[in-house]
Amino acid sequence: MILKRTAFLLLTTFLTLNVLSQSALSKENPSVKTTWNEVTFDSQKTLSENLALTEEFSETQRILKDVEAHMLNEDTMVTVFVAEDAAYKALDKNEYKALFASKNTMKNFFSYYVVPGRLDATTLRLAISKNGGTAYLNTINGEQLGVKERDGKVIVFDKNGNTATITASNFYHANGFFHILNGLVFPATAK
Repeated sequence: MILKRTAFLLLTTFLTLNVLSQSALSKENPSVKTTWNEVTFDSQKTLSENLALTEEFSETQRILKDVEAHMLNEDTMVTVFVAEDAAYKALDKNEYKALFASKNTMKNFFSYYVVPGRLDATTLRLAISKNGGTAYLNTINGEQLGVKERDGKVIVFDKNGNTATITASNFYHANGFFHILNGLVFPATAK
């Protein structure tokens, strides 16, 4: 009988404390802020809103203006690899024009940089390690984006041998993470 009372008292106390503690929880989503080149990115902002804070991503912004609404909805968590403008400027004139030729071309190109789920730098390195030094990520355009580690840096690569280095990582946006690249890689259908 004493055991039943003690168990009942413990259960009642636990439930009461649980209800009280949950009512004290914040109803707001906390904002995570990270800084890159004196720009503060915010997890409450969309990818476009974050990238608009600096001129270093105007080319990606140009693409996002036409394709983001179709690809990044509020319920989907994604990891996006974002190239700095210098990577676009390194293209020759014809490659650059071809990349921005149509919305379909831009959508196919950008969707190659988007991977479902939230993959931070640690997760990428772990995938590389578990897969013998190279991992392949399924992108939302249906192709695979390769990742490997070289000299302590994570490198992304495509089927054509193009590579880009992740120069900064683990930036939040409203739909997941983004990582910054110093170069461009291309889906098989884009180049």
